[in-house]
Amino acid sequence: MMDVPYFQVPNAVFDLGLSALELAVFCYLARCANNGKVAFPSYQTIAMCCGMSRRSAINAVQTLISKGFIEREIKKGIFGYTANNYRVSNLSGYR
Repeated sequence: MMDVPYFQVPNAVFDLGLSALELAVFCYLARCANNGKVAFPSYQTIAMCCGMSRRSAINAVQTLISKGFIEREIKKGIFGYTANNYRVSNLSGYR
């Protein structure tokens, strides 16, 4: 039995043909999103936590967006900084 805290991902994620990097990023964003809410880690944080380069993290995010598995909203902050907010799909249409 696993001790908490833990997180869940939809079973269908393993049937989508994702690369190992894309799967890692999807799972990490699901972990950060906290039950279907918004996740907002930086590309550098995603890369560090998933054991990949920043460029690989960016590529994986872009692929997940293009396939419709995550949504990204770019938030403009003060001083011209931007931040990405992510929503992870529950994959209910994929079985």
